[in-house]
Amino acid sequence: MKKMKQIHAHTITNNLTRFSYISSRILAFCSFSPRGSFRYAETLFTHMPNPNLFDYNSIITSYTTNSQFHKSLSVFTKILNTNVRPNSNTFTALVKACVTLSYLEQVFTLSMKMGNSSDVYFVSSVINVFSKHGAIHLARNVFDESSNRNVVCWTSLVSGYCSCGLVNDARELFDEMPQRNDASYSAMVSGYVKNGFFSEGIELFRELKKNQGYARVRPNGSLFVSVLNACTMVGAFEEGKWIHSYVEENGLEYDLELGTALIDFYTKCGWVKSAEQVFDKMPVKDVATWSAMILGLAINGNNLMALKLFENMEKVGPKPNEVTFIGVLTACNHKNMLGVALRSFGIMTEKYGITPSIEHYGCVVDVLARSGQVIKALSFIRN
Repeated sequence: MKKMKQIHAHTITNNLTRFSYISSRILAFCSFSPRGSFRYAETLFTHMPNPNLFDYNSIITSYTTNSQFHKSLSVFTKILNTNVRPNSNTFTALVKACVTLSYLEQVFTLSMKMGNSSDVYFVSSVINVFSKHGAIHLARNVFDESSNRNVVCWTSLVSGYCSCGLVNDARELFDEMPQRNDASYSAMVSGYVKNGFFSEGIELFRELKKNQGYARVRPNGSLFVSVLNACTMVGAFEEGKWIHSYVEENGLEYDLELGTALIDFYTKCGWVKSAEQVFDKMPVKDVATWSAMILGLAINGNNLMALKLFENMEKVGPKPNEVTFIGVLTACNHKNMLGVALRSFGIMTEKYGITPSIEHYGCVVDVLARSGQVIKALSFIRN
């Protein structure tokens, strides 16, 4: 962003801002790039004398991405008072800014009048937002009335049904799909898992392996994470191990979600060494990754290793959170580790400012009781 500001300053100094294309490109960078700045984009847009449709779409997207929904709608209102005609990209960005169902219906109706019913990305966005508002019947109406439905639209509605808890309707629609891709399978499997149908999610994954042979559908990380979560819940070790083998054989990267899911899976199945191998191979680790490994070591009786890993986390890792300390305190579940447990509890509250939960209190009470200090345990609970 610093470099972009220098470029912008250069354009101003050399009177290049009169070329709208240059200003539009700078605005787009500030609006869309992860390294951009929506505040800077806002300032740029404010000083543009005659913004074009591309500029309007850029700033609406920037506002929506940064949860400035009222500003997105305000800019759209300004468009309607100009000679600029909104297109499907405008409405696709705008529907995500509709925080109420009434706004969404108004925007959708207007977009239909302007002939956007055939744009699949707009239609899929509308289906997603209607579903998030719990209006799955309206999402279905949009799907049925769309003149051009591709796999994105079908997948959006499958996800919508799952998010509303209508798993059977989602599966019925999934089975009707003329073609499926990795996102479709991921949506259906994750829908099963999020709604507690773990065995069904694993079975669908098995069907994918058996019938497709990955000729047309290559599984993605999101699908693997959903399947691993299901495997963890029902103890389907072979499926989880197969995913790990697939990742290794195909040279896939252990990203944050996939790596953490594998660590959680292996430790809960008692395979600590495999979890450690995944942990060591991950190029980037966040607080969830470290916490999963610490807790995994603790629940498998590797108490000292868990505490050692926590010490290392404090030195080179991210800031611990409340989940991290559940793992740390779980590692102190021996009567000889009462002092460590109490010190860790103090570090959690005083050094990191974490408010203890019932899980944290439970861990400390457990080690107090194991140490024969029942009265102190009762006092700890009261205080």
